[in-house]
Amino acid sequence: MGRQIAGCFRMVLLTGALLATLPQESRAEPPLLPGLQEIVDRGKLVVAMIDRELPPMFSAPGVEPTGLDADLARWIGQQLGVTVEFDRSADTYDKVVEIVAARGADVGISYISRTPKRAQSVLFTRHYVRQEITLLINRLKTIEFRDECPDVRELLLAAEFSGVLGVEAGSALLGLLREYNPDAQPQEFEEPEDLMDAVQAGEITMSLQGELQARRYLHENPAAHIRLRLCEVPGRPDHIAIAVSPGQHDLVNWLNVLLVEYAIGFEAADVIEYDGNLLY
Repeated sequence: MGRQIAGCFRMVLLTGALLATLPQESRAEPPLLPGLQEIVDRGKLVVAMIDRELPPMFSAPGVEPTGLDADLARWIGQQLGVTVEFDRSADTYDKVVEIVAARGADVGISYISRTPKRAQSVLFTRHYVRQEITLLINRLKTIEFRDECPDVRELLLAAEFSGVLGVEAGSALLGLLREYNPDAQPQEFEEPEDLMDAVQAGEITMSLQGELQARRYLHENPAAHIRLRLCEVPGRPDHIAIAVSPGQHDLVNWLNVLLVEYAIGFEAADVIEYDGNLLY
């Protein structure tokens, strides 16, 4: 029995020695998934981002982007070992999605709301920002409504009357509003700041926007609290996610693992206080 054990032990040592002499390439890392290898071979990740300014998500066009979305894009590029190229040709969020859908960019990282309609043309990761859908209501004009925040039914009804409700043109919320009420005729604004300025001035009664935009506006305009009331629309949170070009299942799977394993997820209040530290 002792000779058998000694023989087995010598065999283990011999096998280990043989393995140690094998060429290094025989023990190389397994190959990347094809969708990731394509980006690595190209040497860059193309990221679509809207041609606007929305701190702290992204900075004004014409300069090297900064902010949470820009930091996230560059960090993803670092994980792949490639550079990041920003495509800022889109002037609406829907056009960012269109660029990704047409494979003009690998991903869209641009405060993009994940919606069923957009998911018909692009893939989406899990969300990395969660926010509420909000209303800013002009206090002086609320004599037309009850003092409490309107519920969804009242909001949809108000949207049928011209000059009552405003929303950003080309936004997911505009599409959502019309999906729920085809008779909606909200006033559309090209810039979110113009939208919220209009409700503060009383040009419209209420504005519909994401929580981040509303809280940022109130944060930067403290006097607006006097005229504006912030309400959250119940039951339908807004999930901000990465749009991924069609067919890139390898990439979207890897991005989801990356977001989960590094616990990258923010609430709107966290984003307002974002200080450039992506990984907490």
